[in-house]
Amino acid sequence: MKFAKSKELSEFLRKKQIFPQILSIKEIFVGGSSYNFCIKTAHGDFFLKLISAERERGIFLHLKEVLSQLDFLYPLPQEKFAEYYMLAMPYVAGHKLKYKDCTPGLFAKLQAEYAKFQACRMAAEFIRPQQNMPKMIAKISECLQNDGSLAGRLLNKYFWQKIKPELICLESSTKFIHGDLTANNILVDKSGTPYLLDFEQIRYGYGIEDVCYLFLQLSGFRGLWGRIGRFAKLQKMLQLLLQNELSQEYWLYGVQLFYLNHLYRRLINSKKHGSFRKEMCLLWSLRRYFRLSRYLHKV
Repeated sequence: MKFAKSKELSEFLRKKQIFPQILSIKEIFVGGSSYNFCIKTAHGDFFLKLISAERERGIFLHLKEVLSQLDFLYPLPQEKFAEYYMLAMPYVAGHKLKYKDCTPGLFAKLQAEYAKFQACRMAAEFIRPQQNMPKMIAKISECLQNDGSLAGRLLNKYFWQKIKPELICLESSTKFIHGDLTANNILVDKSGTPYLLDFEQIRYGYGIEDVCYLFLQLSGFRGLWGRIGRFAKLQKMLQLLLQNELSQEYWLYGVQLFYLNHLYRRLINSKKHGSFRKEMCLLWSLRRYFRLSRYLHKV
């Protein structure tokens, strides 16, 4: 949905001289309750993000804190337009990360970016609340016990009963993780330099969660057909993000965390979807999980 106040925004930015010598303003994409623009000026291009002041003030403060510590925040003389907060940063032209971009050199650069954001210091109110693992476990157990469908019975027997004991013992981590480290949130410029985007989901957690999220997407395993041939190559390169060689058991643990989150979202959103659709989605997820876990056990 296009921004309804584009004309007013353009007039406001020019009148208040928010950016020097504006040449053009173009809306580029919409995400959630925010609107995003590319501002072309005589002194360079900027990325402008509008965040709803009414619903997303916490996200605005959170992003401002992260971007300022990463030296990626462009200071604005005024931070509010109508009912929106404004955040600006230099605009980087590039494309979203693809499998063909994956090289050890690129992941070495990505590790440097990842380490920068992990070193950020933020007040507690700027950090997304940590997932409550005991609550999540209790909710999944309750849903599966009351689910008499084929998908529910299979999930309970072959997936949930096997990983539940390990997850109950899960201790909290004091490290920052991106929380949404997908190929869509990694921008690669013409020189092959990667940039991390979208820090709205930062929280405390385990680095393997980020690594496995990216691994599953780049390997094609989140799609209908996984590309087994990509696994070994990606595993070696993605280990650079954590600067540590990871055992296959640790990889499997990260994959379990990913599917646990996936399962939790499917179960709590079951009212939004028909029972047949939910059951098919859960069965496909279970199938993909088994294929990947078999691979990890064989290596």
